[in-house]
Amino acid sequence: MAVEARRGCGYRKVGGLYLCSGGRGVAGETWILFAHSKAVESREPLTEAERAAAERQNLLLLDDQKKSVWKPGIFKVWRPERIEKILPESKRGSKEHAELQEKGILAVFVPDDDPDHRGTVYDDEEETSAASAVPE
Repeated sequence: MAVEARRGCGYRKVGGLYLCSGGRGVAGETWILFAHSKAVESREPLTEAERAAAERQNLLLLDDQKKSVWKPGIFKVWRPERIEKILPESKRGSKEHAELQEKGILAVFVPDDDPDHRGTVYDDEEETSAASAVPE
């Protein structure tokens, strides 16, 4: 059974590095901006060429007909507070654990036999669950 809640993309996996915010941790200094080329929808009047093309196709146009135009924009701003790395419980006190502490990375330990945190983020959840149910 997982030691933390399932996220929208599944469980965090052993060996993965994760940027986190909220809760305890070192206050972040770097802001991350998430942007997309189609973040903001704008309504703009049709150009004369677009109106002429619509009329040639016998399309009914209103006097104030507008078109949707997508524009680039920032849709989220976020400042991570810490970096976490998922490690199996058997790595507690190991050289890797000490190196992470020196770098300021918080180790999050999960049970060695926890199937929810095994594999990679690219695994299909159903395949991972079925594979972990097979006795060894």
